[in-house]
Formats: sequence, C-alpha cells, structure tokens
Amino acid sequence: MPFDIGATDHKANATGSVFEFKSLSTHDLQMMVDSDIRGVSNIVGLEVCHHSALLWWDKPAHAIAQPEITSVLLRYFRWDVDKLIDRFMESSDAVLQSVGEPDSISHNPKKLNTRDFVCGICYDEPPPSEIYSLRCDHRFCKSCWQMYLDEKIKTEAQCTIPCMHEGCRTVITDSSISILSGPTTASR
Repeated sequence: MPFDIGATDHKANATGSVFEFKSLSTHDLQMMVDSDIRGVSNIVGLEVCHHSALLWWDKPAHAIAQPEITSVLLRYFRWDVDKLIDRFMESSDAVLQSVGEPDSISHNPKKLNTRDFVCGICYDEPPPSEIYSLRCDHRFCKSCWQMYLDEKIKTEAQCTIPCMHEGCRTVITDSSISILSGPTTASR
C-alpha cells in the first residue's frame, strides 16, 4: 500500500481491536506540538513570550518562563498532558525542580559579567559576543556549546540535553540549540 500523507486508515491488532490512525506531514505534526505547548502554557500559567529576539536575562522576571519551559516539561512527562497539568497544579515548584529548572527563574536574573571571562571547557577568553549562558547562568563560549550540542544530538541522538556544567540539570531549550548549533544539528 502506498504511503499517503493525510490519509486516515484502520488497522486491527492481534486482539481484533481496530485502531484509527492518520499519517501527518512534518508541518502538521509541528502545528500539533505547538498547539499542545500553547495550550498547556496557558493552563499552567507559564507566560507566552513573543519577544524571542531578546535574551532571557533582558526580560522581566514574569516573562522568563516561556513556552519553551512547557516544551521541556512535556518531554519530561512524555507528552502526557493530563499528568503534567495534575502534577503542576499540585506543586509547580516541585515539577520545575524535578526537570532541572533553576530556582532563579522566578527572580530577576543578573546581567552577564563578561569581564575577565575564561571558558571553563577550553580555557579561552572569548569576546563577550561569543559567551552564552543558559537560564542557570552557567556560561561557556559558543564554540564549546556547539561542540557539546553536536555530540549530544548527532552522535548520542539526545533530544533532552542538560547544561554542560557538571551536576547541572537545566535542559537546553530549542531556541538555545538554534542559536548555538549549526542548521543541520538544530533541524534534528
């Protein structure tokens, strides 16, 4: 049978139950993912921020928790929206802590001090434009971030990648991956 994107079909399993399924295009799948992220963000109160060109430390404290955090939460809960919402409503702090979100996310983050910065990985002294910090405020040079992401995504096929600072569990968001890695890596 030829593959027909958008076609609805029926398939029976070994017990005789019939499952209805629909093949989705990449675009349709991304639209569904984005819709889930927006919906869960609105329900749990994580603010939708439309100013993605700003870096997180330049945003007011209430705008730090973006839909990208919801995306991290959904991946952690394996896209079980009901489980995520239930647990988040019980204790949002416990849920955010369990996925490795830094405590400082609810406070005013500090500006990066790039003076006399030495990358803790390569020991270079990059210019300020080549220093990148996650929400946890762990800073490294962009080239070290890129090598780390390339390894995690291309070689290890990971989609939930923690900060490279030892012991830090803060997950690198999609926008950070786009900024720090090449287009080939980011598209994966």
